[in-house]
Amino acid sequence: MSGDRLASKLREDYLCCRICLEEYKDPVRLPCDHSFCKNCLKNIAEVAFTSETSRFVSCPLCRFSITYHGATVFDPKQWTESLPVDSLLNAILQTVEEHSKAKETVSGSSRFCAQHESKVKEAYCYDHAQGMCWECAARNHKACKYCSVEEALQGMKPELDSLRQFLRDQVTRAERLGVMDRRIDNSRAEALHELESVERSLTEFTQKVQRQIKMLRDEIGRLYGSHLRKRKLFYSQVTSLLELESSFEFMFEDADTVGILASLSDVRSQAEKAKQELDSIDKDTKSSLSEIVFVKDSYTQNFLSDFTSIGYVEFNMHEENAELGSGSSGLSLPSSLVHILHRERRNNPDNEVFPTLKLSDLFSSFYARLPGEETCHINGIVSFEDEPDILYVLDRGNEKVKKFSTSGNHVASLDLNGMPHGMCSIQPGRVLCITQPDKHLLAFIHTTDRLSISNYCVTKVPYNGVCQVRGDTLAVTAWSNLCIDILNVQGDVLTRIDQDVVTGARLFNVPNVICSTPSGKFVVAEVGNKLTCIKADIERQTRGHTSRIRKWEHFTTVPVIDMASDYRGVIYACLKEENRVCAIGPKGELLRDDVMTQVCKFVGPVAISITKKNMAVASQHNEIRVFQIDK
Repeated sequence: MSGDRLASKLREDYLCCRICLEEYKDPVRLPCDHSFCKNCLKNIAEVAFTSETSRFVSCPLCRFSITYHGATVFDPKQWTESLPVDSLLNAILQTVEEHSKAKETVSGSSRFCAQHESKVKEAYCYDHAQGMCWECAARNHKACKYCSVEEALQGMKPELDSLRQFLRDQVTRAERLGVMDRRIDNSRAEALHELESVERSLTEFTQKVQRQIKMLRDEIGRLYGSHLRKRKLFYSQVTSLLELESSFEFMFEDADTVGILASLSDVRSQAEKAKQELDSIDKDTKSSLSEIVFVKDSYTQNFLSDFTSIGYVEFNMHEENAELGSGSSGLSLPSSLVHILHRERRNNPDNEVFPTLKLSDLFSSFYARLPGEETCHINGIVSFEDEPDILYVLDRGNEKVKKFSTSGNHVASLDLNGMPHGMCSIQPGRVLCITQPDKHLLAFIHTTDRLSISNYCVTKVPYNGVCQVRGDTLAVTAWSNLCIDILNVQGDVLTRIDQDVVTGARLFNVPNVICSTPSGKFVVAEVGNKLTCIKADIERQTRGHTSRIRKWEHFTTVPVIDMASDYRGVIYACLKEENRVCAIGPKGELLRDDVMTQVCKFVGPVAISITKKNMAVASQHNEIRVFQIDK
């Protein structure tokens, strides 16, 4: 029977312990999400913890290490009892068991009459839906409608055939749905294999780099040694000159007039000879001034500067899977869900309900790289609403913040003495806040007249993106903790946002860029291609209340490099890989695929800033274009 095949397939694919190769008994789950029989894990643990010095056990499938942190001697039985029960496997086991019992009940129904065990059930009562012998039918079912079993079977044959076909269809559908789990399992193995391949490549890359660094360090030592050998005559001459001076001074100290007069000619001769040799050395040095210089490879430098992540993990649903889920019932995925899963793009026409900003012609265009700089890597642009004609540019490549007028005139620069990552404006006061994750610092910059560092704030963890909540409160993204921290300007964590307070689900994978909207929402762009909008009442949260709400999620086709909000809460996101800036509405809807098509084609947008007067966009080639906004 197809039901038997399905149950057998379930047991074979899902209900078999990978240690004992038998059906699960008391399945428990490890932190790596692999499940095994409780007793099997106990036996594995007893072997692993053979001595008091051994403090970890490995998963038999993925080799994930589970460390025992207890202070006492390890007890395998107590450890396995502490592991969480795999409720999903238990539910499947129970379902299969009930199916087997139901099969036994159906197949075990007797062919003989319950009242007259020697007589076969040859009659069927429609009213009581049961079989019996003819004697029972005549005695006990006079008022009922009954007939022979053959006649009843013939009359109900269409209904029975329909029911059989329906059950077969559902079993077939269930078997097809099982394909998705096998595909997930295979794709998981493939994804891990690809990740390991990347890890191997990075390891090989690191080894190559280390070998080159050693070679270059040896070359620097060789050149320096060669230089010292060439300068041996100079050092010898300096030594002789110092000895001559010392002996001559010694004569003066002893007041040896006769000795001084007697040696005067010889000392003068040696001094003249030393002068001639120094003149010769000086001439050679001027004609061939030398220095040891490490010439950086531009490709490698660009790679290191542009590097953000090795990739990300996403859950893709293909069209055929959606069809499998619908089956014969005719159900389909909601259009909104299909839109998210398939990353569809939608463009609103110019008369859209929530219009994007209307840009006029290009106001100005200039490059942020200054004379004498080999490169420039723009990581952010900031402007103040009450100072719209000034732009502050974060140059990660030169570790500087630069001040420009919107017409392109360079006003000032400030060295940050550390690699910056994110930047935001703090109003009132015209202060910039810059994150320096490599040093665990937040730098606060005064922008009045010349640029100057107001103060540094040391943080407990490295922070990347930053935006102002209000007043002296900041929201920052933390790659290390996969969260948003709300800080005061002293660096104290007021609250942490890392999970949905309703569902308990983790909100972020790797939060990166963050911006705030006028309505008090946060929009977080991850290293992947997901944007999450969160409404958070910070005052309630700092008093111990939970009022955080996830408002919407939006998926882009490529990662967002930078973003900014206009005065109405529309988000403008830079998609460098696709050479466009898209506009996302206050409800997460895609308003416009590329706002730059209004005015010009833009290549590689990496940073954006918006005031009510201007929009400034920076390209990967360090060009900044400023557009005026039509009222």
